[in-house]
Order: sequence, then structure tokens, then C-alpha cells
Amino acid sequence: MKPFWLSALIAFSLAACGGSDSGSQSTYTIGGTAGGLVGQVTLLNNGDNPLTITANGSIVFTTPVAYNSSYAVTVGTQPTGQICTVSNGSGSGVVANITNVTVTCRNKQYAYVTNSAGNTVSMFAIGSNGILSPLATPTIAAGTGPSGIAISP
Repeated sequence: MKPFWLSALIAFSLAACGGSDSGSQSTYTIGGTAGGLVGQVTLLNNGDNPLTITANGSIVFTTPVAYNSSYAVTVGTQPTGQICTVSNGSGSGVVANITNVTVTCRNKQYAYVTNSAGNTVSMFAIGSNGILSPLATPTIAAGTGPSGIAISP
């Protein structure tokens, strides 16, 4: 009879231990890949945890996020002469490591618009969303009656 009671006691003790029903861990990493980068870009996760990248390839933030929390990867500092954008950069209810954040960098593009009435050329940077932003020196003298438009890659 002893073996039965001993087996029952062990089974009851193990059942009382509880444990995780999903085997989940308490924190998860946020990462993915970067491409097209020439120089250095700084990324942020949830407005903090700066990650400076200087090469294309795999990226992983140093501070993990808690189980079932959220993440929001943004560009903190753009590289000189480039614009970087983030895809798949946000989510909530994190229950696994995130590996699909994509950072894509491209050279800045510029538009030059002639103002024949003012004999000037207006200069704009073309944002990743297509919006034109005036450069620090927005216009330059161009001589008499300039015409045409050009976009510089």
C-alpha cells in the first residue's frame, strides 16, 4: 500500500506546483533588418532605448519588452544625406521575439523649381512621404527668366 500513497503524494505535489500554461517567457526582443544605409542612423523603441546602426543587416534593440506589451520603432536621427523609414515598426500584445522590423534607407532627393518672375530657383528636399520641405537656403538667384524643373537623386 505504501507505493500507492507515495505515488499519490508525488502526483498531488507536482500538480500543486502550477507553472506556466504556455511556456511563455517574461520579456522579448525587438529586431529585424536594415538596408540601404550609408552612414549612421539612430532608432528608438517606444521613444527610448536608442540603437545606433552603422551597417546594413540584422538589428536588435538591447532592452527587451515585457510580455504582452507594445513596441513602436521610429527613426531618432536620420543619417546625413539619407532618409530612413521603418516598416512593421509597431505592435502590441507581444508574446514572442519580434524579428520583422524593416529599416530602409535611401539617398535624399531634391526638387528645384524655377521662378521666372523673380529670377530665382527654389530648392526643396523631397521627404519620404513626398512632401516638399524648403532647404535652409530656400532660393538662389538664377539670372533672367529661368524655366524648367529638375529632380536630383
